[in-house]
Amino acid sequence: MKHILAALAAQIFLCPLEAQYFVYYEPRVTVEIGAGPGAMNSLTDLGGRGGTGKKFIGDLELKNFMAAFESHLLLDWKQALAARLQFTIGSVQAADSNLRAVQSSTFGRYERNLSFRSPVLELHLVFELHPFSIFNKEQTPTCSPYFAAGVGCFWFDPQARLAGQWYRLHPLRTEGQGFSEYPHRSHYSLRQWNFPVGLGLRLRRSGRFSFHIEVKHRFLLTDYLDDVSTEYISPAAFANYLPPRQAWIAARLSDRRAERNPLHLTQPGDQRGNSAQNDSFFTIELKLGISLPPAGR
Repeated sequence: MKHILAALAAQIFLCPLEAQYFVYYEPRVTVEIGAGPGAMNSLTDLGGRGGTGKKFIGDLELKNFMAAFESHLLLDWKQALAARLQFTIGSVQAADSNLRAVQSSTFGRYERNLSFRSPVLELHLVFELHPFSIFNKEQTPTCSPYFAAGVGCFWFDPQARLAGQWYRLHPLRTEGQGFSEYPHRSHYSLRQWNFPVGLGLRLRRSGRFSFHIEVKHRFLLTDYLDDVSTEYISPAAFANYLPPRQAWIAARLSDRRAERNPLHLTQPGDQRGNSAQNDSFFTIELKLGISLPPAGR
């Protein structure tokens, strides 16, 4: 990820030195439709690198990249400012077991032994700012770096595997969400708002086609993308709110340290996650856009 960001930053700074320009003869406002593949990853309480967890991309696991796909509708003003409505589908995953090679430095993260996967469906509205097009009003650069920011909503559904079968974690309330014994832990929603922020590079000639590469990070309002945030609860509490079978599964999936060490005894209140920082996810996207002909042409 560091190499990708460095390469994109280099293109942004070098692009204006090498870019050719084409004279702008198109309408002031154009409409573009497009789509393209991408990759999605997340930063959550689970997995990561050595230590207690590094900040931001310092804790990123490249092996957790999953395929993604986007489609969009874009309203563009003179190739300088744009509003884009985008739908993205993808998935995220993480596992403490990935820390095995550095388990001696993880201070119990490897021994915690939790994991998750989740589909992600997202709809967001972002605004693009193309500074080189703004400052050159007569010509539009063929190579245009841009900033993107906006607001979106997404749906997720964290799951974990037990004995070869995947179980949805949200109904199991693994940290006592909604239990009267834990009044400060509300039952989180699977539909949440997010705030995408990113950098992109648009390549465009005088035709109707444009190509984009974009790295976009989503700031979330939830720490439960991976269903992990606070502390362990008493396993006996699950039987007060869930049917017997569900209560047994919830107890197994909420605390999996005994699978690493059968002699381990977890105490209610032991740290399970870190609620000081919300989870997040991001995408790397390749887009092909096609400008629609103006009405009457």
